[in-house]
Amino acid sequence: MRIIKNRPPAGKSAPRDFDGRIFLAPRIALFAGAAVWVAAYYGMMDETLVIAKERLILSTIPLLLWFSLYTFGAVAVAGSYPERKRAIFQGAIAFDIVFVSLLIYSTGNAQSNFYLAFYPFIAMEVFLFGFAAGAVVTVLSGAAYAAIYFMTGSEQLFLGDFLLRLGFMFLVFIVIASLEENERRARLDIERQNKKIDELNERIELKYQELVDDREALGQTMAEKEFLLNKINIDIERRHLQINYSRELNAQNDIERAVTLFSRYGKDLLDVERVDVITASPEQRLAYLYPSDPDEAAQDMPFDHPMIKMIMSEMGDKEHFAVSWNAESSHTIPDTILITPSSPVAMHIESIRRGNGLICIVVVSNFSDFSFQPELLDEFSILSGFLAVAVENITLRAKLKNMADTDGLTGLFNHRFFQEALDREILRAARYDRPVSIILFDIDHFKKLNDTMGHPTGDSVLREISLIAQNQLRNIDILCRYGGEEFVAILPETNTAGAVSVAERLRRAVSKHNFRDSENRPFGITISLGISSTPPAEDKKELIKNADNALYRAKDSGRNTVAS
Repeated sequence: MRIIKNRPPAGKSAPRDFDGRIFLAPRIALFAGAAVWVAAYYGMMDETLVIAKERLILSTIPLLLWFSLYTFGAVAVAGSYPERKRAIFQGAIAFDIVFVSLLIYSTGNAQSNFYLAFYPFIAMEVFLFGFAAGAVVTVLSGAAYAAIYFMTGSEQLFLGDFLLRLGFMFLVFIVIASLEENERRARLDIERQNKKIDELNERIELKYQELVDDREALGQTMAEKEFLLNKINIDIERRHLQINYSRELNAQNDIERAVTLFSRYGKDLLDVERVDVITASPEQRLAYLYPSDPDEAAQDMPFDHPMIKMIMSEMGDKEHFAVSWNAESSHTIPDTILITPSSPVAMHIESIRRGNGLICIVVVSNFSDFSFQPELLDEFSILSGFLAVAVENITLRAKLKNMADTDGLTGLFNHRFFQEALDREILRAARYDRPVSIILFDIDHFKKLNDTMGHPTGDSVLREISLIAQNQLRNIDILCRYGGEEFVAILPETNTAGAVSVAERLRRAVSKHNFRDSENRPFGITISLGISSTPPAEDKKELIKNADNALYRAKDSGRNTVAS
């Protein structure tokens, strides 16, 4: 008879093993990334910037050497004093905060993208030392980055961008802490189950002494033990699958891919035919349906659809709502809420509201005789929560990227995006020996318009001209706000003659348009346009310079004209 002994006490999970590889891996990646960045940036700097190059080397190389020394020093000391490994590694993470802060300070201050290096150390602190230690590192990292911003970067980086970066740092901590808390609870649950096994072993020993002749009773007890062990093994396997699933889900950058992954996992877990997902934003009154079948296209969904109205009514202010219909109660499913091509025999709806107001609705459908198992629905509810977090993170990342690439007033791409897009188009044009042109244009006498009619009217003119220009360009053309009252359009596959034709059409469209002031009085606006193409321009700098010179010639020629 095999008796399982020496379990850790219930309610206390064994500490994590402080593996040196876990300690070294993110640091090696950070060191390599920082070294490659320094080398690449050094190579891109103009040869005339000798002092700037020397400053870059003198500020970063000692930092990287110091980082290497204390990192491998910590590993060596921890190897010599394993009983103090926890304190040594925690001390090294404190040095990491200082190192990342200095690296940010020496590579662009608040604008430096090395603020991302705080994330792996926050994650490592949470996973190795727990929630409280991770919170301390997160607060210290945020404070260090805030200090850099207010000391050096408040004029270089928009406050909104800084707050989003800082907020995302705390969001990363919260998500990782949630995952760690779930895993900790899983470990505690397994340990409680182990205690039950120990208690059961004691019962078996007593029964074995008392009921030696009663083999049937003893066999039944042994079967109960085996069943419990099998259940624990299944639970352990499921916990591991959930953790791996949540990590894979949060690694997605596209909602459709996340939904496809979730649907596949949910169908396997519940053994059902469909798991469809709806995302709804009450604030924007928008909803989107992501079908279970990858061959079915995702589509907009009316926000007043009966399914969404039912969910909104039942949820109220609650964060979670669930309802199920098994085969015997399928006749009570309202036909109006169905989103599947045919009526299901069994149906389960799960909805989760996230902190930003987004509601994630999961609709499970089966079209043959079926009943949901409560314990599987409990596990499915956990997975649905993971999905809601992943969708919220994906939406936030998309919002951050959109804010970085677009102009807030006109909704057009901004100057930074224009520079990146022009690089791509010039490379493509060179590869396939095709022309590319740009049209640089601005509004004639725009300052006078602002002075006489006011800035609100000026802003309205900027928005209307952006719409007019979009209507005159092709889908493949890229329209950007260059700055102030200046706009620029990238025209792939277009030579100078073609660009002049487009510019003339745009000029006429603006001159014929009736603009209106704050009192609805009509007035006219004209624009001047400069054309540049490659060839003859040989690179981006020359292409932009030629367009700028052409725009000045158009202004000198009396405005409301096109020059190339």
